[in-house]
Amino acid sequence: GGGLSGLECALALAMKGKKVTVVDMIPVENFGSGQVRPSHVMLMKLLADHNVTLIGNSKVQEIREHSVVIMDRNWKVTELPADTTVASFGMRSNMAAAQELSGIIAETYIIGDNDRVANLLNANMTAFDYAVEC
Repeated sequence: GGGLSGLECALALAMKGKKVTVVDMIPVENFGSGQVRPSHVMLMKLLADHNVTLIGNSKVQEIREHSVVIMDRNWKVTELPADTTVASFGMRSNMAAAQELSGIIAETYIIGDNDRVANLLNANMTAFDYAVEC
């Protein structure tokens, strides 16, 4: 995935000498969006310096034992060889778990990714806001 966690994982693997390819449905120019500009620029430079291949506008169709099959927006299917696959397909809220806790714990607050899927800064800021206001 071309989000922050996927790109940071890709960089860590590339820095250990792995040949890394990142695939996402979004365009490559949107990879790692949502960061502050200096961090984004540095991350993208480090990925380039470590020869990480970025493939955008493509969807993972299948993960096989030794490859990953992707399809681009023109329906072209490509099989990428892979000895290791890291799935970083994004995040979504799990409100069911939060609602279950609210029935057990009197003061339950919805923060972080359950409030709005974003990043660690959002999680910390919403927790801080509740701690100060409640």
